[in-house]
Amino acid sequence: MGSMNSLFPGIGVSRFQRLIVLRSFPAYQELPAEDVVVVSERTVERFFAAGDYLHREGQPFSSIHFVVRGLVQTKRHGSVVREFGPQTVVGGVGALAREPDGYDCIALEDTTTLELSSDDAEEIFEDNFRVTRSVIQRLSGELVHMRRDLGPHAGFSMNIAEPLLSPTRNLDLVERMRVLRQSMTFAQSRMEALSELARDARELCIAKDELAWQEGDPSGHTLIVVNGLIEGTVPDTGQRFLLGPGDSVGGPESLANLPRWFEARAKQPTVALRIDTEILFDLLEDHFDISISLLRAIARGVMVGYDKIAEFRQSKTALAAQTR
Repeated sequence: MGSMNSLFPGIGVSRFQRLIVLRSFPAYQELPAEDVVVVSERTVERFFAAGDYLHREGQPFSSIHFVVRGLVQTKRHGSVVREFGPQTVVGGVGALAREPDGYDCIALEDTTTLELSSDDAEEIFEDNFRVTRSVIQRLSGELVHMRRDLGPHAGFSMNIAEPLLSPTRNLDLVERMRVLRQSMTFAQSRMEALSELARDARELCIAKDELAWQEGDPSGHTLIVVNGLIEGTVPDTGQRFLLGPGDSVGGPESLANLPRWFEARAKQPTVALRIDTEILFDLLEDHFDISISLLRAIARGVMVGYDKIAEFRQSKTALAAQTR
């Protein structure tokens, strides 16, 4: 296939060209062509000259832009968040998070995109779970990668909640559902679905100082802490964080099908529920309202990450200025 730029001669884009372009985006490379066609047929070619705004902060997002050529900078509260080149998506996180204030998206050079309305995107998610799953994986991967830029605690709060339960025996179904409802807020209204997940969850007892996994291990499951404390460490960055009752441990990399990005070790005797990723995806496929709620929750997490990265960079800049 030719370069991305060669697909857009400047006189409009055929349906076939839009399909070829979208198939080059990482989120769609492994999807069957018929799934990508569903998306490509809803897109419209847009051109932005250098300096044009794709979106302005202060307004909710109404569309998503697949950048075909050019360069787009995003800014939030006056701080640069990141730049997006070809084969990246602009506005998707804000649209999914239903962020009311949005953020500035500015073309740094002449830019061509394929635009998809937020309403069309949600219809596609409802009708095609393979597309939904692919987006969940990509956004979860974004969460994993941004953690390394979020300071010494990787953006996690070091405030530890009280134990959800203090069991002296194995948790029964109702207790498992209670734990899941408190920790998986995106699914708390669907008791039938939570019951299914609770039946499949495995209860684990992790001894003090026992290793749950090492950095680089395969993922494939999430731990929901019932009581106890898990310490996460990232050897190459020196980051350290604590996850306690109600926290999800290892969820983003499991959803993204990425290796573990930190070492997890019990600092106290810990009880946790293990949720296998494929079982969770089966549940999401059967319950669209839960899958779209999860998508929005992940997107909101990415938005919070953007803000924290901007704050962290500003504080580093201010500290550097003070020491000059």
